[in-house]
Amino acid sequence: MVRLNRILYFTLFLSIIKTLSAFSQSNPKAFLDINTSLHANDFGDFFIYQDSIAYVVVRDAKKTNSNNIEIHRLIKDSIDLVCTLNSGKISFYEAGNKLFFLHQIGNNYNKDLYSIKDDHVNFITNLESGIISGPKLTLNGYFVYPEYYQDSFRLIKIEENHTDTIPINFSLNPIPNINFLENIDDKLYFTIGSYESDSLNLFSFNTSDNSIIELGKITNELYESNSVDDFLLLHNFKRLLKIDYNFGITYDSLFLSNTDQNKFVLNKHLYFTYGSLDPEEFDGIYRFNTNSLEVQKINDNPISTSLYQRVGENMIYFQGYDRVARKTNYYTSDSLFQEYTVVPPLPLPFIFHQVTSSFIFKGELFEVQKYARERSYDDYYSRIIKYNFQTQEVTIVIDSFEDSLHLSDAESVIFSEPILFENHFYITQSVDRQFWRVWGLKKTLWKSDGSRSQTKPIKTFSSRTESAGIYGLNSNKNDLFFFAQKEDGFHLQITDASRKNTKDFVDSTFTKFGSPETESKLYKLDNRIFYICHNTSSFSTHNPVLACTDGSKKGTQFVTGNVGNISEPEKFQIHEDYLYFIDKYKRLFRTKNSQAEQLNQNGLVYEYFISENHIYFNQNTTFYSINLTTNVKEERRISLNDSAIFIKTIGLVNNKLLFTVSEDRKIKLFTLSHGENNPRFIKEIPQHPYVYTNFKEHFYFTTSDGNAGLWKTDGTTLGTNKIYSNFLSSSIVACDDFLIFPSVNFQYFISYDGTEFNHLDIMHEPYYHIGNVQWESFPLGDHIIYNRNKHSYITYGKKENTSLYNKEPVYNVTSVGNKSFFSSYSEDYGNELWVDQSCKQNLNLTSVEENTNLYSAQGLINSSQNILTSDVIYRAGKSISLQPGFKTEDNIYFKAEIEDCDN
Repeated sequence: MVRLNRILYFTLFLSIIKTLSAFSQSNPKAFLDINTSLHANDFGDFFIYQDSIAYVVVRDAKKTNSNNIEIHRLIKDSIDLVCTLNSGKISFYEAGNKLFFLHQIGNNYNKDLYSIKDDHVNFITNLESGIISGPKLTLNGYFVYPEYYQDSFRLIKIEENHTDTIPINFSLNPIPNINFLENIDDKLYFTIGSYESDSLNLFSFNTSDNSIIELGKITNELYESNSVDDFLLLHNFKRLLKIDYNFGITYDSLFLSNTDQNKFVLNKHLYFTYGSLDPEEFDGIYRFNTNSLEVQKINDNPISTSLYQRVGENMIYFQGYDRVARKTNYYTSDSLFQEYTVVPPLPLPFIFHQVTSSFIFKGELFEVQKYARERSYDDYYSRIIKYNFQTQEVTIVIDSFEDSLHLSDAESVIFSEPILFENHFYITQSVDRQFWRVWGLKKTLWKSDGSRSQTKPIKTFSSRTESAGIYGLNSNKNDLFFFAQKEDGFHLQITDASRKNTKDFVDSTFTKFGSPETESKLYKLDNRIFYICHNTSSFSTHNPVLACTDGSKKGTQFVTGNVGNISEPEKFQIHEDYLYFIDKYKRLFRTKNSQAEQLNQNGLVYEYFISENHIYFNQNTTFYSINLTTNVKEERRISLNDSAIFIKTIGLVNNKLLFTVSEDRKIKLFTLSHGENNPRFIKEIPQHPYVYTNFKEHFYFTTSDGNAGLWKTDGTTLGTNKIYSNFLSSSIVACDDFLIFPSVNFQYFISYDGTEFNHLDIMHEPYYHIGNVQWESFPLGDHIIYNRNKHSYITYGKKENTSLYNKEPVYNVTSVGNKSFFSSYSEDYGNELWVDQSCKQNLNLTSVEENTNLYSAQGLINSSQNILTSDVIYRAGKSISLQPGFKTEDNIYFKAEIEDCDN
C-alpha cells in the first residue's frame, strides 16, 4: 500500500557514479547547470523539508575507500554541501521550522544529535546512555526521546540550548517497552507496556509544561497512528481508537475477524479493506468517518484491492484482482469505490521488460521501465512513459536509447524511482560502463515537470576526477604553476597571476611521457618542477612515480632513489633548497634534482615535520632528529606500554615533541621534552590528528570522529582543549595574525586570532577563476588563495585586511575581454578577472560608495581621476578601458570586460 501524503518521497538506491565530458558532446541538452562534480558512491536518503528544501545524504563521497557521509542541500536546481561526518547513519526529524538529525556511530546507543537550519549545522549533544527508542520531534519544535535510567523511564526534551529531564512515575516490572505515537498541538502521545501483558498504558506528554497524564489502557497490539483534525487516530488489524487530550479514548470499535488489511487516510477519513487479502475471501472496502464515528461499508465489489494512490480530489488509482475474471488489473475509481475503470497495460518495449516503479504526478500515471533491445541482455535501457487517465494517451517522457544517453554499446542506463518535490519529480540516471579493464558508474540527477521538453539533467555526480581542466595547482611566493589539459595533451604552465605572463614552463606536452596524476600538486625548486605522473614506460600504467623537469625546459626525468624510481610519493614539503617526501614503502627522502637521498635507514616513517632547520620523525618508539645543515643525526628511545601499537609524530610546541599513541583502542596525546626519554601524557582525543599547524606558540589540530572539532594545545594538560565543535576541515592556514579555515558547510571562512572566532564572508565575490579544482589552500605573497569547486577566493592574512568588500554587485557582468589564465579554460563561468598591473591609466568613475574601496559604474569606466588607495575593487557594467599613463600600487580588482592598453 502506497500512501500519498502532503510530502511523498522515496529512497533512492544508487551506486558508484562517473561524469564523462563526451556525454555532453553527444547530447547537447545534457547539462543544464552543472557547476560542480561531487564524488559519490552511494547517493542515499532524500529528506524533503517544508516542501521546498531537500537534504540528500551522500555516502563515501571523497574517495572510493572512504566512509564519509555528506549532507547536501537541494533548492530548485542548486545542490550545496552542508556538512561532512565520519561514517555512520543519518536519521532526520522535522517539526514546524526546526529540523534535527541523528548521526548514529556504531551501535544504536551512541548517537550525536544535530540541529540543521538552511546550510548551518549545530552539534547539540551525544545520546549515548540508556535505551534510546523512537525519538520524536514535536510540533512546537522539541526533540524528545525516552531513556531507560536507573530502573525507570524518563523523557529527555531538548531545545538547541536547553535540556529538560522528566521522570515517568510508572511501575516497570517487568521492564516494558515505550513507543511514541503522534503529536496533537503541543501534546505528544506514547504508550508503555510489556510485551507479556495484555494491555498498554496510553500517556500524553504536554511539552509546554512538561506534565505527563495517563489516559487509560488499550489492547497490547501493534498500532499505526494518524493525526486527523484535533484527534489521534490509532488503528491496527482489529481496533480503531479515537483519542483527544481532554476526554481520553472516545471511540473504541472491535472487529471480529483476524484479518490482513490495507489502510490509507483520504480526506480525513480512514479507508481499510476487510477480510483476507486472498481474493477469494475479500469482503470489501470500509470507511471510518472520524467526525460521525461511524464505520461504513462502501463497496462489496468482488475486486481485492491494494496500492492506493490518490489522483486529484475524487479519483483513486489502485491495483485489484478481479475474482470473476481471475485477473489482476489496475483501476481508477471515485472516492466511494463505486465506479471502476480499468487502466489498460501500458506498452512495454522490445524483448525484455520490467516496470521498476510507477507513480501518480499531476493527475497522470508515470511508469519507469527497464528493457533490453537484444536477447543477449548485455545492455539495458530505461525509459519513463506517462498515461493520461482522461485521454488515455501514452507519451514517452525520456528514453535512454532515443535520447542517446549511452556513450557506447557496452553500457546500461537505468533510471531510479522518482522523488516528487516542488511540483517536479526527480530521478537519477545510472550508467554502468563495462569497457575492458574499466569499470565505473556515472550518475546524473534529472528534473522534470512531466513533459518531455522540460525533462533535463541538473547535476552529475562522479566517482572519478573529471578529465579536463587545470590540475596540480600550486605556488611559491611569486608564481602559480599548474598543468593545463588541452587538445594536444598536458601543458605545464606558470603564471605571475597576470593576464599577460602565463606561459608554458616546458616546451613540450606531457601526453606521451609522464602524464601527470590529476589529483596531485606541483612543487617548484629553482628551475625544476616536481610532479607525480604515470610511468607509461612501465608495464602497469597505474604506477604513480615522482618526476621532474630536467632544467632545460625540454623534457622530464624520473626521480630515483637508491632502489630505483620513487613510487607513490606523498606528504611533500619544501624546506630551503630541498623537497622532502615519503614514498610507498614509508621511506623518508629529500631531493633537489632527479636523484633522491634517503634520510632514514630502517623501519617505517609515517609522518615527519621540519622546525628550526631540523627534521623530526619516529620509527616505532625511536625518535630521530637530523640537523639539516650539519646532517648530524640524534636518536632517542622512549618507553611505552606494551599495548601501544602505533605512534604518530605531529609537531613541535614550545620546544616539546608532540605525538599521539594508539593504545587500547584509544588515541592519547603525549609530549616529549628535549633531552628526556619519558613522555608526558596530556589528554585522550577522539582520533589521530589529520590537519595541524602551529600558530602563536600553540599547536592546532583537527579530529574527524562523529563529534569533530578543532583542538588547541600548548603542550600541557590544562592548555589542551577542543575550542571549536562541529568542525571538519581538510585545510587550516596560519597567516600572520589569524588561523583561517572553511566552515563545516563550506559556505564561508572562519578566522581565529587566538581568542575570538569571526566569519569571513568573502564567498559571494569570486575575483578570479581557476577551473575545476576542489578545496585547497596555499599562500601567494601576503594572501591566502582558496579554491572551492570551480571558483577561487582571495583574502588577506594580515589583520587590517582580513576581508574584502562583499556586498552584492549592483549589476551583472556577462562577458570577458582578453581571456586570462583564470578564465580561458572555463569560458561558461569566466566573467571575473583578477589584477592586471601592467596597464597604466587614470579612471573616470561615475559613482563611489562611501566607506568602501568599491568603485562602480553602470556603463563604461574611462580615465580622468587618480586612484586614491590600494586594494581597490572596480566594477563596470560594460567595460573598463585602460589607457597609457595609468599608474597604481599594490592590488586592484576589476570586474568587467577589460580592454588592453598599449604599454
